[in-house]
Amino acid sequence: MMDEVKKEKDEQFCPACKRGVVVSSRYPNYVCRDCVLLATDEEGKALEFFNSDIFGHGCVGSYKDSEEVYGSNICYIKGIKFEANEAYMGGIVVTLVLSLQ
Repeated sequence: MMDEVKKEKDEQFCPACKRGVVVSSRYPNYVCRDCVLLATDEEGKALEFFNSDIFGHGCVGSYKDSEEVYGSNICYIKGIKFEANEAYMGGIVVTLVLSLQ
């Protein structure tokens, strides 16, 4: 039983592609770098997210093709709903939106 619990904590997988990622207790449902590049809005238009200032604070999205500001932090990867946010200590982290149902 203890081996099963330990194994769970030693492995973590991208919720979009199921590939192994570095284990993060802070972000247990974060998306791998490859899948972040696949982020789209609800209609399928490609998005990118970045910090709103040079100090690594805030989270802003834009459309890749036009650089027009995207007014939300919700995105979709492979039909799954995710959320982009400012990561601890700067940068952006995209995580699975967990349903409360």
